[in-house]
Amino acid sequence: MTSEANNATAYPAHIEELVSRYALALGDCQLDAVVIPAGEPQSIFMDDQQLPFKPNPYLLQWGPLDEHPGSALIYRRDAGAEWLVHRPEDFWHQVPDVPELIQGGPLRVTAVSSTDEIGARVAQLPPRKALLGPLGGAAANWDAGEPNPAGLVAAINEARTRKTSWEIDNLRQASAVGVAGHQAAEECFLQGGSEYDIHQAFRAACRTTDAEMPYPAIVACNSHAATLHYQRLERAAGSGVSLLIDAGAAHNGYASDITRTYSEGAEFGALIEAMHEVQRALCESAQPGVDYRELHRAAHYGIAGLLHDADLLTLDAASAARSGIIRYFFPHGLGHFLGLQVHDVGALYQRHVPPDDSPPGIDQHLRLTRVLEPGNVLTIEPGLYFIDSLLAELRATPLGEHVDWQRVDQLRPYGGIRIEDNIYVTERGNENLTRQAFADAEAGEHEAQQSAP
Repeated sequence: MTSEANNATAYPAHIEELVSRYALALGDCQLDAVVIPAGEPQSIFMDDQQLPFKPNPYLLQWGPLDEHPGSALIYRRDAGAEWLVHRPEDFWHQVPDVPELIQGGPLRVTAVSSTDEIGARVAQLPPRKALLGPLGGAAANWDAGEPNPAGLVAAINEARTRKTSWEIDNLRQASAVGVAGHQAAEECFLQGGSEYDIHQAFRAACRTTDAEMPYPAIVACNSHAATLHYQRLERAAGSGVSLLIDAGAAHNGYASDITRTYSEGAEFGALIEAMHEVQRALCESAQPGVDYRELHRAAHYGIAGLLHDADLLTLDAASAARSGIIRYFFPHGLGHFLGLQVHDVGALYQRHVPPDDSPPGIDQHLRLTRVLEPGNVLTIEPGLYFIDSLLAELRATPLGEHVDWQRVDQLRPYGGIRIEDNIYVTERGNENLTRQAFADAEAGEHEAQQSAP
């Protein structure tokens, strides 16, 4: 089913589900109405410019209203939901039309020329009301009740962890666009492009601006890949021995978050392929009812086996994983929820705490610590890095005796490896959105080659 066809069928069902969720959450919190502001652009200090506008994700879940700051959605238990779309008279900027999906959707749409009109509508709501979203700009002057009550936020966040059919379709589309960018980035790297060139190739293939990307891309060549959130873009093309690119795209506000590592070096290339095998096994294990913390532990065992097989560690996989040595090579968590935000429903949204028998520090940076359920969408992103500061720390401990430091020094110039896929947990298993998008793209290329004259 095409995205357009799914919009016609799944989007109304998505709205129906949101209405049901909000009715239940407001009832439990003894509220009659909620105001969800879009938010407004943030001004740059001592300047008359503004940062790119990022809409409130709670509003964006109702529909892709991502270019209308100052707007709001009002939901009343006794009257349903209504869009109040801010479309001011403005000769400085182009005011976009209301997106067709929203204009032709199941909710009432009212265009307003001033945020004061929204404030007047909010003032007429029943007294038991709340605001869900950023409290700033015009919304700070609305009589919207309590801002972000904990009970309401928790209920809506919990519901957001289970994606609707329409949301899943948007995530599939975001994966397809992101994969096109990754293919272009790989080709640019292999042709000798700089980090800047590779970033531009990704953007061009995705047909996106920096502001439209769901997060700043990480384009790290060679030793730069050892910096987990590397943020620079070298302009000068050099001898690129490796590329780690962590970059995604968005569709209707929903994000893909994809990482791949490439190298033409035989030894490091073999490590990359070994990490793919570890990562595939972890993805297949992301089943309903599985504790994500156990997947994180399994990642430590898998990476331990990889390091042992590559003669980087003398410890066997089980001993290495139990010792904690893997944290010097894999210092971050296995992944996180994904959706309207790259780290969806908050970077540290949790329902559980690490178990008492976890090795010291193993869950320190884990953003997802709960049992997986159908409807969850998450990332699986194991890594292996040669980070100078961590390796120096390791070398000073007794565990350093189990490392082949000559082999480590040979691999430092490559920086590191990360492989990341986006996984949709279903009733009976899961769907790997990322690898399916790569497979679809390769099938399309093969079909085009077959049909070429």
